[in-house]
Parts: sequence; C-alpha cells; structure tokens
Amino acid sequence: MMLTVASPVVRSHAAEDAKLLSITGDLIDVLATVDEDTEPSVVIDRYYRELSNSDQKKAAELRQDLISLIPNYEIAFAAADTAEMNSVLSEVAFRWAVIRTFHAEHFTDPARAALYSAYVEQYLLLN
Repeated sequence: MMLTVASPVVRSHAAEDAKLLSITGDLIDVLATVDEDTEPSVVIDRYYRELSNSDQKKAAELRQDLISLIPNYEIAFAAADTAEMNSVLSEVAFRWAVIRTFHAEHFTDPARAALYSAYVEQYLLLN
C-alpha cells in the first residue's frame, strides 16, 4: 500500500498539482488471456474468475440482478409502456452503478475498461 500526502504547510504551484491521497492495493490487472476477439461474456467470466470465492459469488449475484431486468424492459418496450420502460431503465442504471463500484474495488483502471466494454457490448441497455 502506498500513501502520499501533500504537506499543508508548503503551498506552491507544484503542490496544487500533487496527489493528496493515492492508495494502491491488490487490484486485478488486465488479463493476458483476453483480447479484442474474445466474446464479451467470456471476458467478464475470465475477470470474475480472478476474484476470491466470496467475491465471485457477489459478482455473479450483481450480474444476475442486472440480467433479470432485461425481460422486464423487453415487455415494457413491446407494450410501448414509456413509464415502465423508464422505471426499468432507472433500475438498470442503479444496478450498473453498483457493478461499476464493485469493479472499482477489485480491478485496475485498464481492467475496468475491459469489463466496461464487455458489459456494454453484451448488454445493449447499458450503452
């Protein structure tokens, strides 16, 4: 773990650009086994396999919570029910935010970008 704190006593232009707090830990980085041609669901699965068992279960639950909303949206869309579509999209946005927060806690920026791309490609509602 690395901790960097700017001194509150010395103030200069350099201090304004300095990191006030930087914490790094055991985050999962980009996987060498994933490339641009890998199916989105496989990309997600491979990253999630790198997590601890308990975090794998949590990730699967979060993903399933999101997936479970897709039929609700499809029904609302087919019925042209704008209010229901908006309600479902609001719930999708919330679930997506929870998943992205989970990713921020477990993956590096480049790994999160790969997961983001995979999710958006797999679940068009997120785009």
